[in-house]
Amino acid sequence: MADWNYIIKRNRQYIKSKDKVKSQVEKNKLEQIGLTENLQTLFKPILKSQEDIKKKLEATPKQQIQELPQIEYPIEVGEIIIRTLDDIKHYFSNPDPTLPKTIKPTTDQDGLILNVRL
Repeated sequence: MADWNYIIKRNRQYIKSKDKVKSQVEKNKLEQIGLTENLQTLFKPILKSQEDIKKKLEATPKQQIQELPQIEYPIEVGEIIIRTLDDIKHYFSNPDPTLPKTIKPTTDQDGLILNVRL
C-alpha cells in the first residue's frame, strides 16, 4: 500500500508542476501579446507613413516616353534618306572632336541663308 500512496503523492506533485508550467506558458504568451501590441502601437505611425508613400507613388501617373515624331515622307539628300529626327542627328552630327561644333547662319547679298562653320 505504501507504494500506491507514494505513486499517488508523486502524481499529485506532477499535476501541480504541470499546472504551474501551463500557467507560466500562458503568462508568457500574454506578455508576448502585450509586447506585440505595444510594438504595434509604436510602429503604427511608421506603417501609416509607408502606406501613405505607397499611395502617393501609385497615384502619380508615370510619364510616358515621347516617341520622336516621324517625318511624313522620307527626304532624300543624295545617298542619304532621312525618315526621323534621329536620322538627322545621326547624319549631320559632328563626331570628330577636331572639327568645329557650331554652324552659324549667314546671309549673302541676295538674302540667301548660307551655313558657315565656325
